[in-house]
Amino acid sequence: MPDAKPVVTLKLTLTPSPHISPLLQRLPVEHRPNPLPACATCPAAMWRATRTRIECLCRTANRLSWDGRQEPTLFCDGREAAIARLEEES
Repeated sequence: MPDAKPVVTLKLTLTPSPHISPLLQRLPVEHRPNPLPACATCPAAMWRATRTRIECLCRTANRLSWDGRQEPTLFCDGREAAIARLEEES
């Protein structure tokens, strides 16, 4: 039996974001991702909902970043860069 890989626990704090997904704001709390992925407060995230699922497309990485089937990304350099760009524009 192969040795189990150790679980790495990150103790990071997200930069406060002035942005939260309008789609997620409109969803009842029980239908929102839990835990919320970093994409929830990322200005580069594009959330969409169908009748049966919610998913998020990352404009920075040009890929699906959340669809509920994989572990959520809790910390992301792309999010931090998008927030910095948003603050520079203000």
